[in-house]
Amino acid sequence: MKATMAGLGGMAAACLLLAPTFGCSKPTTPSATPKPAPPTAQSTGQPPAQGGGVALPGNATGTSRPACQRYGAAVESGRITSDKLREISGLAASGLHRGVLWGHNDAGKSKARLFAISTTGRHLSTWKLKGVDPVDTEDVAVAPCAALGPRALYSCIYLGDVGDNEHKRDYVAVYRVQEPHTLPPMAAAGERAPVERFKKKKVTHLRLRYPKASQVSARLRARAERPNSEAMVVLRDTRMVMITKRNDGIARVFRAAPDPAGIALAKPLGTLELRVPPGNADTASPATGADLTADGRWLAVRTYARLFVFDTAGALRAPPAQARAMLARATRIEVKAGYDSQGEAVCWARRGGLWHASESVNKRVNVPLWRIRCAP
Repeated sequence: MKATMAGLGGMAAACLLLAPTFGCSKPTTPSATPKPAPPTAQSTGQPPAQGGGVALPGNATGTSRPACQRYGAAVESGRITSDKLREISGLAASGLHRGVLWGHNDAGKSKARLFAISTTGRHLSTWKLKGVDPVDTEDVAVAPCAALGPRALYSCIYLGDVGDNEHKRDYVAVYRVQEPHTLPPMAAAGERAPVERFKKKKVTHLRLRYPKASQVSARLRARAERPNSEAMVVLRDTRMVMITKRNDGIARVFRAAPDPAGIALAKPLGTLELRVPPGNADTASPATGADLTADGRWLAVRTYARLFVFDTAGALRAPPAQARAMLARATRIEVKAGYDSQGEAVCWARRGGLWHASESVNKRVNVPLWRIRCAP
């Protein structure tokens, strides 16, 4: 950070006056010669409503309007074909670069890497996180780097190492890195995407654990105290929210404040109903990915075959006692997703709508990147 404190203070004041978002700059676009972006987070990128549809709040919007009055059909925006993206498990719209999504794998040697992907599915660049040895990276989010102060003006990427299939981990982790202000030039057709690195000292490790479950049997205690989560979102104040993966279709929701010096305790907020219709055990489906609009209201939750949007009315920011009741009455909409063989990744689009994608189940990677817009 070369800016002075006075300069940053002026920048913050300008942001407060001009936009209810956590940034004011115009993002760069993925091109052969990307222009450097100033060290602020993204602008809203919010288009006007068209044809009676209300534009979806993107990753950086502060709007509290409905996500959509109606959703359009999923349209294939492109295809992900890079063999480096074989098990894509999470997506998040970039806070600085228009037309760029951040993705990651959940297995193999590439678990400690982030991938810049275009909205047509092209692999733009690979970013290795040094000093990181993850167990099971399952989701990714873009949010401010801090709740207050100059760092609140910077955009960060949060990589969630929160999976625990065997219910054995004493704690899970989230790795935070500041989003790069520039991306390397795109490789020519047929060439490998460029590789960059986040230095070890630039990666913040945020560890968290779940509360003890003294009121359950020993047989069930491991699952209760060490839940498996594949969906994670990060609030504007940088608190992290985990949504557990349960085969009964009732996802438990936990929230933890970042504690770089220790291990934060995740507190239970309530549950989300993922069965269709509610209560039907035959249609139970576990949560595999999630994303939250920056105002903390609209929560998109992916399962292997379904996609839901919850109007949480700010429940994820509320005190736990209030959050439980708010989540219980949260309005749920099922959005018709494009066909994914194993849907695990979803994120809000910056200009309204949703993106979603699947892990590859075939030896050759060739999966669609789906775009869902608001319908007129």
